Amino acid sequence: SLAIQSILHGKQGQIDKLHLKMLHPKDKIKAIETQLKTFTHQLRYALKQQIQHKQERLNRHKMLGTNNVQHVLKIKTTQLVSLSAKLGALSPLGVLDRGYTLIRNQDGNTISSSHHLTAGQPVVIQWYDGRLSATIDG
Repeated sequence: SLAIQSILHGKQGQIDKLHLKMLHPKDKIKAIETQLKTFTHQLRYALKQQIQHKQERLNRHKMLGTNNVQHVLKIKTTQLVSLSAKLGALSPLGVLDRGYTLIRNQDGNTISSSHHLTAGQPVVIQWYDGRLSATIDG
């Protein structure tokens, strides 16, 4: 019957446990050594896996960091080129390059109005590609 089978199964489990207890000490040591080798192998494998996962994660973060730096560098380079072009257009040489001239007195100060000039005054006229000394006629 089912009840008897259950009892027999329970008794068989008890017998197996007792049998293990009755093992010769040499066999017990061998079983424990086998268990220890198994646990050591599992531990080494787990550590190796953990190191590999951490290395992969580090590599991903490194790549993301490199990509971010390259992206920021590209943006900043574009901004620098744009600002450099604007600055060049506003610089005195940039203005001269567009066909304008600078007129300076003998002290090197820029003349910004004809009211600052007098007849016979020596000046220096500067173009993009050179300069020339002149005298104001009047």
